[in-house]
Amino acid sequence: MGVSWMTSGQRPAKPSVMAHRGGAALGPENSVDTFALAAAAGANSVEVDLVQTADGQLVMLHDAFLTDGDIWRWVRDLTLDEITEVTGKRPGTHLDLLSSCAELGIGLYAEVKAASAESLDRLVADIIEQGLNELVCVASFRADIVAYVAHQRAVDTSWLFLDPGSDPLAVAQDLGCRFVHPCFDLMPDLVDLMAGEWIERLWNAGLGVVSWNTVSPELMAKMTQAGVAAICTDDPRVVPELLD
Repeated sequence: MGVSWMTSGQRPAKPSVMAHRGGAALGPENSVDTFALAAAAGANSVEVDLVQTADGQLVMLHDAFLTDGDIWRWVRDLTLDEITEVTGKRPGTHLDLLSSCAELGIGLYAEVKAASAESLDRLVADIIEQGLNELVCVASFRADIVAYVAHQRAVDTSWLFLDPGSDPLAVAQDLGCRFVHPCFDLMPDLVDLMAGEWIERLWNAGLGVVSWNTVSPELMAKMTQAGVAAICTDDPRVVPELLD
């Protein structure tokens, strides 16, 4: 087990370039149509959001709800066909996602927003069946989802968190994940917290750190200096010299 495009346990030679929401600055977010654009722009992995539908599908949507006129509707209460009717476009499924990443040869950071145990089992089984273990890392803000997948010991996992007061090492060890992902998008100065003892403590435990989303080349450079395993950005074109 182990993704081939992110480093853990040590400072990477250079971080992976991860296209946030599939490369949201390049085309429709969370869409297979955008992945090729992201890869052409220099990304070697894509971050994509997955939400479960009423009929048990995992679909590429960022939010767990949709707006139908003035009405909010939960994705969990709608079938794939009903979502297509509400939005006017069929969202891609996890199978579309896996197929596209395999075809392009790019890494996948699958952020699962909401899913049942059955859907997670199917996701992991399909990753294994298609031989994509080294391409896929399953991530979530939900500790239960991370722990459920991590304890299967078949696919790498990552825990996303917002609280700078959290102890990511303690939580990661409890969950069994290999990567942690601080989402300090609104607190960019916290990159200074990561450099040195904070990140080295994680490396010493065999972990790696994914950066929060940014389009600032200056912040990317600081994150690279701190030693993150992946730079997450809506627009890979602004990554300074693709971190060469």
